[in-house]
Amino acid sequence: MTDIPLKLDTQSEVLKISPAWAVAINDFNGAVPAELHLVRKRDGKDAGLVWLGVFEAAANFDMTRDGEKLLRDFMEKQSPDFGEAKLLSNDRLVLPDGVAGQRNRFRFEIASKSGGKAGDVLSTVTRHGDRLHVVAWWSPPFSGDERARFMARLPGFTAYDLALDAMNRLMAAR
Repeated sequence: MTDIPLKLDTQSEVLKISPAWAVAINDFNGAVPAELHLVRKRDGKDAGLVWLGVFEAAANFDMTRDGEKLLRDFMEKQSPDFGEAKLLSNDRLVLPDGVAGQRNRFRFEIASKSGGKAGDVLSTVTRHGDRLHVVAWWSPPFSGDERARFMARLPGFTAYDLALDAMNRLMAAR
């Protein structure tokens, strides 16, 4: 496993992640906003992206409306081939111990501008105090049976889960 340092204010945590993931951006140096982008390649092509972000939350932030917009804006910037993102679900989640606020999980299907599917995004957005904490995972489309699809997506889902755990620890320490 590779250790990736995450610092937010005076709190520091380590995200342990497979070395298959490369750090494209890590500005978790204590200040807000902060972002971490992890990219996994397979055969020279992007095979997954995990994104962590912490941002100041507007006083009137609405999780349903503004959470969806935040994620759409992020996805739009990731690839020139990403087309429309179709919201598949927006579910309110229970917060982990030591964290107050609201947490929602969003699922999107992304169309490709060149036709077809560009992948799926699973994201958790948490409003904790005056901040938004985001963990998102993009996975490319995969054809094959369910077992093969599960195995292809497992590295990304594992990285997403580990990133969410690190974000939970940062929030609980605040």
